[in-house]
Amino acid sequence: IPKQQIFNNDPNIGEEQLKGFSKELIKYEEMGEGDPKFAAERDPTEFWEDGVTPRYQIGYGSNYLNGKKVTQNDRLNGVTKVKRDKINRDIVLSVDGNRDEMMDHARKLLENDVVRIRGEFDAIKKDEYNVKEIFEKLDPARKIVLTSTMYQMGAEALADFQDAWPLISKAADLKTDQAAWNAAANEMERSIWHNEQTPERANRVIEVIRNGGPVVWGEKTIYKPPPPVAAAAEGHMAYQPETIHVG
Repeated sequence: IPKQQIFNNDPNIGEEQLKGFSKELIKYEEMGEGDPKFAAERDPTEFWEDGVTPRYQIGYGSNYLNGKKVTQNDRLNGVTKVKRDKINRDIVLSVDGNRDEMMDHARKLLENDVVRIRGEFDAIKKDEYNVKEIFEKLDPARKIVLTSTMYQMGAEALADFQDAWPLISKAADLKTDQAAWNAAANEMERSIWHNEQTPERANRVIEVIRNGGPVVWGEKTIYKPPPPVAAAAEGHMAYQPETIHVG
């Protein structure tokens, strides 16, 4: 049985599929197997950058609704009634409304957020490295987990991993050098994100950076690269076709 390669530029996956897998991973990372937030709830990060303005989420962790920062009273399309805790109004007890309409709105918010965050990420320019160029060198599994990570922490914060990105770039150039991928993964493990903020989520990302997939959440496989089946001419690998399903 052929082994999974640590770098696999899957020929069966295009940009739309890549975005689809990224959104699927984000849904699980943000909400587990539960519903999106149909009404605004307090963001775990508590405040915006000014340290004063309360930060709220809606849908699959979106902080923006209709181009504006989410506020406590915001709700998705289709919501007819929101019951909140009488003492702590940030706590949503129940929501009534048209479920199909609410779910559709949550999916559209996520779609818009992924497009927006990728645009912000691609536009970032660093003196020492170009994150867009490095990202484009990666295989699909690593692109998927890094898209989820930029959604989690913001494009600028991910781009600021100034010691990790040059190592990721080097590993992507070498492709199948395990030591190079280990160096990149080990550097990411030194971050506050991994050691203090969300260690379990960070570990899932770093595992894919280190070994190239599959992309999993719990018992669910979000994306599994097709295995190489035989050595082809000039040292390249031939890949077994695989039907890929999102969800």
